[in-house]
Amino acid sequence: NNMSQIGSPIALDILGALDGDIQSVSGSFAIQFSHAGDSYYLHVSPFEERELKFVVCYSLLLSEYMAPINTGLHVTIAYSCGVILVSTIILILLISCLITQPLHRITSAMENISRLDLQAAPRGSGSVVTEIRDMHQTFMMMLNGLRGFEKYVPPSVIENFLVTTAPELGVVKKNLTIAFMDIVGFTPLSETMAPDRLVAVVGHFLEEMSATLVQEHATIDKYIGDCIMCFFGAPGLLPDHALCACRGCLKCLAMLPFIHLEAEKHDLPKLECRIGIHTGP
Repeated sequence: NNMSQIGSPIALDILGALDGDIQSVSGSFAIQFSHAGDSYYLHVSPFEERELKFVVCYSLLLSEYMAPINTGLHVTIAYSCGVILVSTIILILLISCLITQPLHRITSAMENISRLDLQAAPRGSGSVVTEIRDMHQTFMMMLNGLRGFEKYVPPSVIENFLVTTAPELGVVKKNLTIAFMDIVGFTPLSETMAPDRLVAVVGHFLEEMSATLVQEHATIDKYIGDCIMCFFGAPGLLPDHALCACRGCLKCLAMLPFIHLEAEKHDLPKLECRIGIHTGP
């Protein structure tokens, strides 16, 4: 009847948790108490048998009870942290690819430009980053401008622009060869032909002749109506500039039959040209 007579230290702590009066227990309940620095779970349940009143108490060491739960919790936390870490790394790699791959393509295209390869263009920006898309669009505008420039300026001039850090104002005297080329009878032709047809025929003529002259290192100076003015030997050095000018003009004359065939396909008149060449300082 008296738990204090049991002599067990834990029994005394249980009795202390019940305020020292176990006989007054009237219903089942559970409490938590401490013994020797450890926490215990105590369940108290009274019952009567043959007019005898019993109180059943059983205790459970919480550390032993919670050990499997804590272990599982730690494993779950570790697994979750691992999943989050791996997911974060994958996400970082994906974001990195979205940023770096378009930049690599633009860098590669810039290297091609430094080698005067203006035909290789980076594919679509492929990035969800607005700044990279804007950079790609700006780069393509520059590349298209250089391509148009390349049609009328020899690669050596473009290369000089790319490697020159700052332009310098000055005059350089040198021997050059200048060539003029225009269309025979252009004035009456322009007076009788519809503007759209005139633009088509003259545009095709100037484009083909300019490309042929540029192949022989000509620098297109200007277009004066139907006339092409170009020079050989500047800005880059060209020791045989007179020979290049003559060769380029002869190639232009050889191009005329092909231009005539193209004109016939579109029911356009055949054009003839006049050429003037001068060499001197």
